[in-house]
Amino acid sequence: LVPFPAKISLGQKPFQTGGFRDAFEARVVADCSLGQRGSKFDLKKFKESEVEEIKLLFPSLNDLTRKTVQMHC
Repeated sequence: LVPFPAKISLGQKPFQTGGFRDAFEARVVADCSLGQRGSKFDLKKFKESEVEEIKLLFPSLNDLTRKTVQMHC
């Protein structure tokens, strides 16, 4: 994927917490390829305290992310 600029507003507190990640609500604040202004998305951030554990189970964070995306498709 090619990176692109996007302006979003990110919630300060996660609306959901899981084993490896926290989920935050994000809203688009300027039209871009993500969508129109006001569109909502979930952004997930790996917990810093779990990164080493993830690396023991998966070769990289990218591999875990790909696996998660595949399971949701």
